[in-house]
Amino acid sequence: MTTEFSFFTVIAELPGLTNVIVFPNPTVEQIGVRMTTEGTRQLEVSVLDTKGVLVQQFPTWNISGTAYRNWSVESLRSGKYFLQLSDGSNSWTTPFVKN
Repeated sequence: MTTEFSFFTVIAELPGLTNVIVFPNPTVEQIGVRMTTEGTRQLEVSVLDTKGVLVQQFPTWNISGTAYRNWSVESLRSGKYFLQLSDGSNSWTTPFVKN
């Protein structure tokens, strides 16, 4: 039996971003983000370990309106990580599990 949850949220730490979904969680190969932004934004996307150490950096994500993007996390060991989105001034972090 499986249960699926969908959450839509506003990210107060990154003003102007709404309807953010991070999935799948837990993940095996890829982590995806879907969101809506007011105007055009450039976001730095990175993965941190549980100590806050950068373990993976992805190319800058240029987003406008509603967009979806996924990134490979196959090279990560199994465990708990944090996906961080940053616009250079503000950032938002959410946990995910890599199986």
